[in-house]
Amino acid sequence: MSSLSGLAKLMHMKVINKWTDSSFDQLLEFLRVALALPKENKIPASHYEAKKKMSRYSSRKNKLHVHFRAVGGDKDVDRAKSCPPKNYDSRKWVDLIDILFTDPDYIRRSNANTENRKKQRYPSTYHGSQSYAQRRYIEQKTGSPNYIAVFEKTHYKEGRGWANDICAADWGKIQDELARASRDVDDTSPVDELEVLKSALGHRYGHVRGVGRVVKNVTHEISSSYPLPRQQLEEMQQMRQEIQEMRQQQVQVQPFSNQAIMELLQQQQQQQHAFQMQQMEAQFQCRLNELKRKMRQVDEDDEEDD
Repeated sequence: MSSLSGLAKLMHMKVINKWTDSSFDQLLEFLRVALALPKENKIPASHYEAKKKMSRYSSRKNKLHVHFRAVGGDKDVDRAKSCPPKNYDSRKWVDLIDILFTDPDYIRRSNANTENRKKQRYPSTYHGSQSYAQRRYIEQKTGSPNYIAVFEKTHYKEGRGWANDICAADWGKIQDELARASRDVDDTSPVDELEVLKSALGHRYGHVRGVGRVVKNVTHEISSSYPLPRQQLEEMQQMRQEIQEMRQQQVQVQPFSNQAIMELLQQQQQQQHAFQMQQMEAQFQCRLNELKRKMRQVDEDDEEDD
């Protein structure tokens, strides 16, 4: 088994067993130590590096599949086998075709993905490697995000034009709505670009076309890119308040007539409060980690929809 195949198997195990990123990092570290591998080994140091490596593999595999279809594909497999890509080993090319590209399951998934991409309103060919959330985060560090400029940047390229006719038509709607909004405000007030995009392109709860997920009033541990239902926010705030009250009660002990009994009860009360507070904090942290995991999944699904 190659290192890439082994890594793909580990990533699959992580998904089906619902391992956390930190537990996966610990597994990778254990494998490096247990196998006594040198520093230049091919096992990634973290889940983040593993994802990047698998992403590079996926991109390379897609390019090879495009070449396969260009030189014959499923309709002329023999011709495709005789035309490997430049600087690519001919034996590996034949094995790749026999094992992967002509596999019925791979063909079915490939055709299904092609049909799903056709249903997307905006193709992802112009987006680059950065998601909407990443672009917003970078712009927020340097200043106020310019949502309309980002829409143009991610859907229009010099020399190639708009990604499709829908993008061109929606850009016209955005310009018309921007002109109308500019007339409605004075020179000292900025135009609300989010409202412009909502009016021009439409939106659903917590999401704006060309921007992604955008909400307000979330806790400071979570990026403003992710929305939380009001009920969950209230529960988290209530848990915070209870933790704070328990901390204050740690030092509040009723006086007793007997000094020895008072000290013993004081110690027991403090230990009880400390234990309850640790349980509350652990429960809060577990809930927070679960919310982050679900919201990352929602964000990835939304980016695929865009």
